[in-house]
Amino acid sequence: MKRTDRACILVVDDDPAALETVANCLAAGGHTPFKVANSLQAIEVMRTRRPSIVLCDWLMPGMDGLELCRHIKSRTADPFIYFIMLTVQSGKEHLKEAFQAGADDFLCKPFHPDELLARINAGIRTADLYDELAEQNITAQRLNAELSQLNARLRQTVNTDEITGLFNRRYGMNMLKELWAMAHRYEQPLSAAMIDVDHFKLINDEFGHLKGDEVLQSLGRILAAGIRTSDVACRIGGEEFLILMPGVTSEQAYVCVERLRIKVESSPLLGGEPPRRVTVTAGIAHHAKAMTKPDDLLKAADDCLYAGKRAGRNRTAMGSPACDPEPVAAQTTQGEAQPDPTSHPDDLRKALTRF
Repeated sequence: MKRTDRACILVVDDDPAALETVANCLAAGGHTPFKVANSLQAIEVMRTRRPSIVLCDWLMPGMDGLELCRHIKSRTADPFIYFIMLTVQSGKEHLKEAFQAGADDFLCKPFHPDELLARINAGIRTADLYDELAEQNITAQRLNAELSQLNARLRQTVNTDEITGLFNRRYGMNMLKELWAMAHRYEQPLSAAMIDVDHFKLINDEFGHLKGDEVLQSLGRILAAGIRTSDVACRIGGEEFLILMPGVTSEQAYVCVERLRIKVESSPLLGGEPPRRVTVTAGIAHHAKAMTKPDDLLKAADDCLYAGKRAGRNRTAMGSPACDPEPVAAQTTQGEAQPDPTSHPDDLRKALTRF
């Protein structure tokens, strides 16, 4: 809680004459005393005011000075308050008891006014120093929070593909290493799917690169919405995407990726009437004991992808768990393999209409 009155000095004494003497001495020294007759009144005043110093008599009926000191010092959320104990008890055992209760200074009655003012001025300097440190701490906490947010945004920027909003190649390759190491060590399933947009160059040539970016953005949203939170989807370059699926067999991965392929094919990503289709080809590979490094899994998925391309595109091709070099291509939605129309540029234009 912020201090509301830095100049206020709270004086607590059940003896009216002693209370007035201390108050007059403080006023003569240019300070602002606030007088109360007991500890309960002091606590009530401190609910609305935050004095720099409390000057309190030890021996009072009810809650004495020691109890009031313990109460004040226990309120760690409040600003620091310098507590001076006033008492006729000057023995060493009393001095020890006062400091153990949390008192910052100890002044025996009767006292000289100059000594009281000197103790008060020292207390004000101490309270001001604590206030300054508290403000610096608040500023440091705010700066640390801002720095943490900036670092989080920086990590997101470093790991995120700016077009699709998916993770980028850098992050994907790092996650591939981590997930592959876990799968290899603990013999857990791990599947990887490489996905490539069919005839993407023709999309850029006919509709322009801005439309091509829109297609990639839409594809990114479809992929992000169609995978588990534990999966990792990233754009690894151009029109190529990678999905890492820990704890998933190749057969399970096939169901997920084929669903994504059908979703892409049925979405009017290019618009037009009738809608122009965009299709993707995917290749799925599964971690196998014969693999010795993460790139083996990536290459296996890539081999499956190109097998799917050779078989006619717009399909999901899957290799066996043993990572056979000749993956088995899944049938398309239409139930038949479609030829690769790459023999002539005009054929490519016509293929874009179909795909």
